[in-house]
Amino acid sequence: MAGPESAFVGSEWVREALGHLPERERDVVTCLEVLDLDVATTAEALGISAVAVRVARHRGLKRLRSVLAVHTTSTVGPASSPGATA
Repeated sequence: MAGPESAFVGSEWVREALGHLPERERDVVTCLEVLDLDVATTAEALGISAVAVRVARHRGLKRLRSVLAVHTTSTVGPASSPGATA
């Protein structure tokens, strides 16, 4: 069973990943994915249109996938893959 420190490490990683996003994308992704708000509520809370929310979400998640890919590649290199020799 994971202890409280694993939740802290996980939340720190989320904060770091979200920190790579422009402000609007970060706000939208946080509202939709972290706070679990719907598009209409997010649009109202941020003072933007629902279309702008959907666009920012798409761009933000795409950017987060790129950040994750870079993070995964930097922590799991070819030498650490199963069957690799140094």
